[in-house]
Amino acid sequence: MAPIDPHSFTDSTHPVTTHISLSLYLDFPSSTIHATALLSLSNPHTGPLSLDTRSLTIHSVLDPQSQAPIPFSLSSSDDPVRGRHLTLSLSNHSSFLVVYSTSPSSSALQWLSPPQTFNKTLPFVYTQCQCIHARSVFPCQDTPAGRVTYTCLLNVPSSLSAVMSARHVTRRSPNESSLSHAPPPPHATWAAEGRAVEEFVMDQPIPTYLFAFAVGELGFREVGPRTRVYAEAAGPVLDEAAREFAGTEEMARGFLDLTTHISLSLYLDFPSSTIHATALLSLSNPHTGPLSLDTRSLTIHSVLDPQSQAPIPFSLSSSDDPVRGRHLTLSLSNHSSFLVVYSTSPSSSALQWLSPPQTFNKTLPFVYTQCQCIHARSVFPCQDTPAGRVTYTCLLNVPSSLSAVMSARHVTRRSPNESSLSHAPPPPHATWAAEGRAVEEFVMDQPIPTYLFAFAVGELGFREVGPRTRVYAEAAGPVLDEAAREFAGTEEMVLQGERLFGPYEWERFDLLVLPPSFPYGGMENPRMVFLTPTVIKGDASGAQVVAHELAHSWTGNLITNKTNDHFWLNEGFTTYAERRIVEAVQGEDRAALNIGIGWKGLNEEMERFKDNMEFTKLKTNQEGVDPDDVYSQVPYEKGFQFLWRIERQIGRPAFDEFLKKYINTFKFKSIDTETFLDFLKANVPGIEKDIDLELWTEGTGIPPDAYEPVSNIYTKIVSLANEFKLGRMPREDEVADWQGQEWELYLENLPKAVEASQILALDERYRLSESKDYEVKVAFLQLAISAKCRDYYGEVEKTLKSVGRMKYLRPLYTALVQGTGKEEEKILAKRVFAEARDCYHPIAQGVVESIFAKHL
Repeated sequence: MAPIDPHSFTDSTHPVTTHISLSLYLDFPSSTIHATALLSLSNPHTGPLSLDTRSLTIHSVLDPQSQAPIPFSLSSSDDPVRGRHLTLSLSNHSSFLVVYSTSPSSSALQWLSPPQTFNKTLPFVYTQCQCIHARSVFPCQDTPAGRVTYTCLLNVPSSLSAVMSARHVTRRSPNESSLSHAPPPPHATWAAEGRAVEEFVMDQPIPTYLFAFAVGELGFREVGPRTRVYAEAAGPVLDEAAREFAGTEEMARGFLDLTTHISLSLYLDFPSSTIHATALLSLSNPHTGPLSLDTRSLTIHSVLDPQSQAPIPFSLSSSDDPVRGRHLTLSLSNHSSFLVVYSTSPSSSALQWLSPPQTFNKTLPFVYTQCQCIHARSVFPCQDTPAGRVTYTCLLNVPSSLSAVMSARHVTRRSPNESSLSHAPPPPHATWAAEGRAVEEFVMDQPIPTYLFAFAVGELGFREVGPRTRVYAEAAGPVLDEAAREFAGTEEMVLQGERLFGPYEWERFDLLVLPPSFPYGGMENPRMVFLTPTVIKGDASGAQVVAHELAHSWTGNLITNKTNDHFWLNEGFTTYAERRIVEAVQGEDRAALNIGIGWKGLNEEMERFKDNMEFTKLKTNQEGVDPDDVYSQVPYEKGFQFLWRIERQIGRPAFDEFLKKYINTFKFKSIDTETFLDFLKANVPGIEKDIDLELWTEGTGIPPDAYEPVSNIYTKIVSLANEFKLGRMPREDEVADWQGQEWELYLENLPKAVEASQILALDERYRLSESKDYEVKVAFLQLAISAKCRDYYGEVEKTLKSVGRMKYLRPLYTALVQGTGKEEEKILAKRVFAEARDCYHPIAQGVVESIFAKHL
């Protein structure tokens, strides 16, 4: 037996219950329920199946079709925590019917006699199933690791009524049949006079501890459009409760009225670097009262009722919050949707507009978005939090000489004059239908957090590199063909990802190589990953960045951190998944190098945050903090180390099964660290005794059970780096088969304080300053700056002016300005930034400015 939960007999090797149909006859005189439970399984099963029970008498277990008995056994004595173990012997059964009765000692039920109620004449009963008491009402797999839908018939005295944690369908006579429910128990009085049946359905899967009902002389008061307060009809409680909870609807709106769909019509005005736009936002429920949206650098022209075009009152906060931007408040009146007419500004933090001279072809402009972490609000007004998810449609009105790609399914390219009733109306802009314009139409049917919204517009070409992958880049220049060669193995990585983590849910896995100003290595936009050209290295090793973004298709895009405090849930899982894909496709040594570089980077982040160790935690507190300012390798590498620690504890096969179940359970949802830890503890019983989960997630620094990788090549490279400290440079035969990652690991492990002469000698032999691999070049240039080897300052300047990837800007600018006695270097840094600033994405501009603010 492989228990799934220390408080349940449920066996992790058995199929799970997916649906339960209950018929319950409530016998008040005996304080018992006579019942049938029809349980449906996820898969047909042959062999033993374990269920939890407590204080139940099992009369029989039957095949629901043939009524043939199914063998079963009940443990002879109670486990003091888990109750009695019911074991069925199934033979290719996907469902079975249990006929049973509860007992007066059921731990979930309280039966109140009439004197114990307000009216003193009628009885009352209610359930309380949390944490492990549902098993005393019906046999089940009573663990929060599983979820079930259910139907229930409650047969009660006709003088009483029932409520339940489910949708009420009807109240009817017991004689009326219901083919969709379990048959009534073989009890003579099921259809007796003076009885009624209340029918309920729960369509959404819930853990069994959330099963609940109450039966008594109940009344109710309406306190909102979706809220009633129930209590005993007699006595003062009902009216008192209605007054106490009158504000429930307002509270519900704050939690429930999330945007579910956004329809955008965007007119891209390249000469002014602005977008004129409309956004039609649809809510989960009609809303009355204030509704808050995030904006940054947007001009709101009007907010309209989409049906009547009547204006909707709105206000925009008078000043910017330095992190959150401006607060847009709408005053809605039972609106389920609204239309915002607005324009972006040239300072939008998500958009980079490139003039023709900044592109390869030098004749046509280019624009792209980068919305992570909180920059979608500078493209359209929205609830810009990963706690919510939206589907969207988008019309991009662009110059006809350009084309567009997007993190969505491309529908068509058409004339602006063709109407589209399913989209937001075009903005009131005179040139929407002007000659020389085209409209690209996109649809995203799968709900995504707003940070995954992305588009790019320019003179784009593509190459087919697989059955579901195209590589896009600017059509002019060598990048497109180089990228196609670098990423030719993408389909094999997708197949490996599916073997490890389950089906790829996004249909397409296309890649866009952006101009060099793109601030990240890659961005995991669904269907259209954005990449920096610096990942094209000529030896296919750049595909590791693609592996990381691919892994996000499961961890990050399917399951998303609820807020940036839990960013490790995106990046730690994805780093782990990336390395599993790399190991499968490129081998264990390559994965070990990847881990080794990450280990070194993690240790360097500890030094970076030594004065603010909060950001060395996995679960952080980012209140009042711009997430771009504290972006680091910690969520990636410490998160990876945590998951790797769990894998080592329980073994890879068990961890693989855990990962698949985790992804299947939470896909298309946003979760936090606590949710993950609860799921971990429920599915890996006792893990908290073997691993200090609190230390890993809430502790600062690197836990003592983190693990430096071990492999022959890793050990050899670190050993050679240590010998450099003694004056020995690696021989050419020792590095003959090294690629970029080997050199990167070697340079990362060299001492930061080296002599200029050593730097010159190393470069004279191996020409590292001329490397086409920016990981190698930047690691070498950092050493040169530390040694004040001014021979390379020209190369530093050239590098800072040729790329905008923050992974390179941050260490080079920091090396130039950090510390004392660096007046020449600081002057160089300020001059280079002044000259290169406009070529950086706004996010990268902000990061460099924050480095200067700290050190200058």
